[in-house]
Amino acid sequence: MDFAYYGKVGRRFAWVYFTIAVCCILPLVYWGIDNLADDAQALLAVGSIVGLVVVVFLIIPCAMLVWASRKYATWKTWAEERGWQEPPKEKRAWVPK
Repeated sequence: MDFAYYGKVGRRFAWVYFTIAVCCILPLVYWGIDNLADDAQALLAVGSIVGLVVVVFLIIPCAMLVWASRKYATWKTWAEERGWQEPPKEKRAWVPK
């Protein structure tokens, strides 16, 4: 995926998103381990919720980024074989200010 198209913010978006998501998930894990260690059923419920949150906010977006980058790389290879050349940064649709 060509994050350079979106400028400095776009290139760093993925790292910021995943950092914030992990920072928000870790307190749930620590709270579940500390407060519910004696109650196995409650610990299982919190573990299930944390697992669902991890899948929704980390694994699915990561898989989508990998899929999009593979799709973009395949398209770019196909286009370059047919004579397409990537425009320089100055001629792209998004121009940094």
